[in-house]
Amino acid sequence: MQSATASLPRTRNGYYVGTRKRAPRQWWRSGYRGFGWLTRGNGEVWLERDALCFRLFLTGAVRRIPLGEVLEVAVDEGRWHMGRWTGALALRITWRDDAQELVTKFCVGGFDGTTAWAAALQSLLPGR
Repeated sequence: MQSATASLPRTRNGYYVGTRKRAPRQWWRSGYRGFGWLTRGNGEVWLERDALCFRLFLTGAVRRIPLGEVLEVAVDEGRWHMGRWTGALALRITWRDDAQELVTKFCVGGFDGTTAWAAALQSLLPGR
C-alpha cells in the first residue's frame, strides 16, 4: 500500500528564484532577508500535506512554507523572475511570515509541470 504522500509532487530539478516582500513597485528593493531566504539556486522541492518544502543543494538547509499561511498560488508566465532570467514558468506563492506578506517563486518544470504543481498546492490549502 502506498503512503498518502506518495502522490504529492516532488522534484530534484527545482530552482528557488527567491522571496521578496509583497510590494506594488520597486521589487528590486523588496528582497526578504529573513533567515535562509536570501540564497537562490538549484534544489529539491516537495509538497507535504501541511507545507511546501525545499532544500537548496548549496546549503542543504530545508525551508518550509506552511500551507496555513499561503494566501495565493499562481503561475507566472514570464521568463524573467525577480530580476533573474530563468527561461521557464514560475510557481508563485504569496504567503505570510508573521506580519509580513511575502512572494516566493520556484521553477519546477515546463507548462504542464508547473500548472500541475499549482493545482496540487491549491487543493491542499485549508478552507479551499
